[in-house]
Amino acid sequence: MPTALEQLFIKTKSENRAALIGYLPAGFPTQKESKLIVKAMIDGGVDAIEIGYPYSDPIMDGPVIQAASEQAISNGAGVEEVFDLLKISVGYGVPSVVMSYWSPIEKVWFSKICFCCICCWGFWCDYSRFNNRRVRTLEESSKE
Repeated sequence: MPTALEQLFIKTKSENRAALIGYLPAGFPTQKESKLIVKAMIDGGVDAIEIGYPYSDPIMDGPVIQAASEQAISNGAGVEEVFDLLKISVGYGVPSVVMSYWSPIEKVWFSKICFCCICCWGFWCDYSRFNNRRVRTLEESSKE
C-alpha cells in the first residue's frame, strides 16, 4: 500500500505536473501562528507540507530558513511543537513530512521520534545525513 506521499507523487505524475510542497519551521514565528500558516498553505493549494525541525545551525538551508529556525528556537520550539504541527497538518488530510538534520535527532530518543511519526502518519526525512545503518534502524524502529 503506497504512503500518502507516494500517492501524491503518483497523482501529480499522472497530471503531468510538479507537486507544490510548502515548508515551515515548526514554531515560526510562534507555534500558534505556525498552525494558522499550515492551514493557509493548505487553503492556498499546496499538495504536501514539510515541517522543519528548528535547528540552531542550519547552514545548508540558507539565511532565511536559518533566521526562521533561530526565531522558532528562541520561542521554545522543539520536538513537541514539531509533532503538534505534524498532527495538525496530517489531520487536514495533507501528506506531511518532518525534515531535520541528524544532530537534533540524536539529542532526542530516536525510537520516540520514529513512533511519533508513525502514529501521526507522517514521515521523517533527513535527506542529507542518512547512511545505510541509519536507514535500517529507521525501518526496524517503524516495525516496533
